[in-house]
Amino acid sequence: MTIEEALAFVAAHPHVFLLTRRADGFPTAYAMTAIVEGRSVLFSTYGVSAKVRNLLREGVASVLASDEDGGTEVVEVTGPVRLAEPGRGMPHGAGTPARGPGLASVPAEVVDAVRNRHDRGRRVVVELLAEQARGGTSR
Repeated sequence: MTIEEALAFVAAHPHVFLLTRRADGFPTAYAMTAIVEGRSVLFSTYGVSAKVRNLLREGVASVLASDEDGGTEVVEVTGPVRLAEPGRGMPHGAGTPARGPGLASVPAEVVDAVRNRHDRGRRVVVELLAEQARGGTSR
């Protein structure tokens, strides 16, 4: 699977797990909504979260996405992570109604609240630069 194919899959299945390690080395996963922009996968989160500390300490993470059919098709994208420049919000269109069966849309008031938190610096954008990809079926 090419990186481009994997990123297209993540874009079509944006409810993902962001995988990293805690300070004690134990693997951990965070349920997140991903936005694909170019060769990057972007996430919005609170800057003071343990998630951000874990990601920046490790310097690398993976995204695990699966299809809506019980997760029979699974894709992993791995690469270095960093914080986007201060004050950067999510790309235009983030938070719009999700595509695909079973994906919830995000109410406009939630999108507005998140944008406000980005503007005030409470939330940050974490960027994973895709360097490796693999995929397959889980059955």
